[in-house]
Amino acid sequence: MSGGKVTVRDTRPCWSAVTSASTTGRCAARFVRLLRLIAASSEQARLLELFQLQYDEGPCLEAFATGHAVVETDLRSALERWPRFTPYAVGAGYDSVYAMPLRLRQAAAATKAQLRDEQLQYALDSRIIIEQAKGMVAEHAHIDMATAFERIRTRARSTNTKLTGLAAHIVEGQLDLDTLTVAATRKH
Repeated sequence: MSGGKVTVRDTRPCWSAVTSASTTGRCAARFVRLLRLIAASSEQARLLELFQLQYDEGPCLEAFATGHAVVETDLRSALERWPRFTPYAVGAGYDSVYAMPLRLRQAAAATKAQLRDEQLQYALDSRIIIEQAKGMVAEHAHIDMATAFERIRTRARSTNTKLTGLAAHIVEGQLDLDTLTVAATRKH
C-alpha cells in the first residue's frame, strides 16, 4: 500500500461490526477507485475503519478481498492475522469482530429492507398515536371511534396539519378537545 490508499477493481461494500460496543462501519469501493469509509455508527467505529484503511489490514479489508465473511470471536488471538489492527482494536475496548462483504445489489437490498422496516415502524407508531387520540376524543365527546376519527381528520385537513402531528397534540394535551367537539356539533 502506498500513501494510505487501497486500489480495488470491484464493487463490493463491506459491513463490519466490532463488539463490546454497539458500533458498525461500512467501507465501499467502486470500480478502480479507492476503498473508503462511507458510514459508521460512532466516532470510535469510524476511527477503527479508517485505521484499517490506513494500514491496509483488518477484518473489513479481508472480507472485501476474499468475498467471505470474517469472524473473530476472540480478537486478542488475532495478533498474527492482523498485527497492527489487533492491538489498536483491543486497546479501544473491542473483544471480537464480524465483517461481511456485500455485493452492490445485496447492499441495495439491505438498504431497501432497512428503509421498509423504518417505514413500517413509523406507520405502527403513527397508528398508535392516532388510536390514542381517537379514544380521547371519543371519550370526551361521547361519540364512537369512527366519528372521533372523522373529526380529527377534518381538523387536520382544515388546518393543513399532518394527521399524526394533530393526534400527538391531542394526546399530549396541547389541543383543547372542545375545539374538536364543539365545532363539529355546531355543523350538525
